Amino acid sequence: MPCVSFRKRLSTLPLSLAFHSIPAGVRACVAQVPNAPPGGASAPPHSTFTSTNTNSLAASSSHATRRDARRGAVQKVDWVGVAGSVVQLLPLPQHQRRTGQAEKKQTRRDLSRSVLLPAPAAVPLLPQFSRPLLPSVRVQIPPPTDPAPSSMAGAGAKAAGALALALVLALAGANSEGDALSALRRSLRDPGGVLQSWDPTLVNPCTWFHVTCDRDNRVTRLDLGNLNLSGHLVPELGKLEHLQYLELYKNNIQGTIPSELGNLKNLISFDLYKNNISGTIPPALGKLKSLVFLRLNGNHLTGPIPRELAGISSLKVVDVSSNDLCGTIPTSGPFEHIPLSNFEKNPRLEGPELQGLAIYDTNC
Repeated sequence: MPCVSFRKRLSTLPLSLAFHSIPAGVRACVAQVPNAPPGGASAPPHSTFTSTNTNSLAASSSHATRRDARRGAVQKVDWVGVAGSVVQLLPLPQHQRRTGQAEKKQTRRDLSRSVLLPAPAAVPLLPQFSRPLLPSVRVQIPPPTDPAPSSMAGAGAKAAGALALALVLALAGANSEGDALSALRRSLRDPGGVLQSWDPTLVNPCTWFHVTCDRDNRVTRLDLGNLNLSGHLVPELGKLEHLQYLELYKNNIQGTIPSELGNLKNLISFDLYKNNISGTIPPALGKLKSLVFLRLNGNHLTGPIPRELAGISSLKVVDVSSNDLCGTIPTSGPFEHIPLSNFEKNPRLEGPELQGLAIYDTNC
């Protein structure tokens, strides 16, 4: 096979491969291929690759030349650069010669068994190319990383801390309200067992019967009316700061009205009628600025009607009938529209006060 033909065929082969043998027809061409290692390196047929380093190649080639010289059969072996790698061209045995299409197929099969050597420091040129063949480059894409892990970690820690604080406060508030209701239960007698579900070991009292909570598990309503309860009220009820409805009517509750109930700033309805409550109406109830309904009728209350109640603009219903109140009936503020029937059956109550016209000594 002519050398030119071999070079043309070499140009059509994949450049990323290198082979360890060539057809026997190109044995006459190996001496003409440039870029051979100095000293006319040679190697025995089917020898393995020596090195990618020039010095190593020369040393190994000299050793191979001396070895073949002893055998009396020195053969020239050329070295060419393919895709930035050094390969060793070795002649095939005589029986593997092929011609025409069969030889071309055999050459491609030989190439498929070739080995790619690491690229040397300098990229050599193939005789049939006018530009260097660059070695392949492997690009490793780093995995995606957090752009600001420390800042996000700090923000996450702050959010977790805020959530934990809110949870602690919520649990503390729920426990405080549960403690207040537990104190009320201990002060009441419950012959019908309607308060059996009031378990103080629970996280919050929102699962108890007759107790209503909002979405934040805060007690907003206490419905204990007409349950045949007896006992007395406790000051701890003033801790139910979100309570809106306190319904204790038609029971046998005794004792006085705790002044701490004036702390229930969200209270709308206070129904304590038809019980056995004694003592006076606390002036502290004048702080209930959200109060709309105040029904204390049917008890044993004494003393005057506190004038502080006249300062509650939201008050619509006041009923203190059937007690033992004394003094005069307020006529200012919300009391202007309260019917007199809501003050009757108080033997010592003198009637509506006449402001600026007379001073009444009621001995109350």
